[in-house]
Amino acid sequence: MTVAAVLCAAFSVAATSAETTEAEIKIQINDSDGSSDSATVPLNVTNSPPAIVGENQPTQTDDIDQEGVYEDINGDGTFNVVDVGAFFNNYESDAVQNNTAAFDYNGDGSVSIIDVGLMFDSL
Repeated sequence: MTVAAVLCAAFSVAATSAETTEAEIKIQINDSDGSSDSATVPLNVTNSPPAIVGENQPTQTDDIDQEGVYEDINGDGTFNVVDVGAFFNNYESDAVQNNTAAFDYNGDGSVSIIDVGLMFDSL
């Protein structure tokens, strides 16, 4: 019985904003007779912005309809007028302003009261 050596590696990929970070993992296996086989697997890591209301909010904000902007501001799993109110009260907060891509409804690169209005219109 022949036992082959196995090399294991660990690495970390992290999204640094509310966007998706893409990477590829290449795995190569070498046989003792010199033959090898490999595979490349795509890896996507998506980072959601934190819930922007309440210190003890149990869940994160969410892009419920997967259109690229976050609707579920209070993290309760639904999009309704309560989320619009929470967005209005917090659109200038660091949690929103540091994650503009997640809350920029008009696509101008910033988050303002205009985005709150557009969110309301999308109800």
